[in-house]
Amino acid sequence: MLPKLLLTTYLAGAIENNPIVMDKQPETWKDKFERELAHPLFGIYDPVKREPQKTGQNCQKANEHFKILKTEGRMKEFDEEFRMIWWGQINPGTDKLSIIQAIRNDFRLRGNTRADFEEWADYQAVIRSDFICAYLTKDTKTVGTHKEIHTAYLLNIPVFLIMPDENIIGINSTLLNEVRDSGGKQFFGETAIDDCINYIKTTYKIWENRECYQQKN
Repeated sequence: MLPKLLLTTYLAGAIENNPIVMDKQPETWKDKFERELAHPLFGIYDPVKREPQKTGQNCQKANEHFKILKTEGRMKEFDEEFRMIWWGQINPGTDKLSIIQAIRNDFRLRGNTRADFEEWADYQAVIRSDFICAYLTKDTKTVGTHKEIHTAYLLNIPVFLIMPDENIIGINSTLLNEVRDSGGKQFFGETAIDDCINYIKTTYKIWENRECYQQKN
């Protein structure tokens, strides 16, 4: 049996309208997080890398498929595809809030293991996180990232928001309030990624004894 993770996070960022993802280029901020925050008992869920377990194909092919479904008016198929992305094997029914709370309660009771990642869809990964990290730029259109931020906000899951081309004056006020009210923190400018990583290390401290955990596991 795999050990229980000490911490879990979700890496939120634009996918559908993100040219870096659609061109199959590496997302450097995620690579840096995975490298700098590597720890045997810290789980990082990246929805881009997990796309095949949700749709059976990578993000690029899935995005083209969604365009075909919309163009041809195959909306029932479209809805089912997105239910799999967000909910996976869970049928949320009409009372989604109760399902969300049940997932959160189960996380508090059981925690997470790396094996759990293989079964999750994106909502489960957000709801079962200790905190989420969101990356937003001024010009990238995204709705899913805001959906994830709002879900975390409702559950008091800290949101660490990275905006490399924004500042405290320019950020949307409602977004800023959600981040702060979640217990999270915002990071701006060229050093935003490094600042966020350092803040996580300082706040959660499990990286101080990383070698000890590696020896035990």
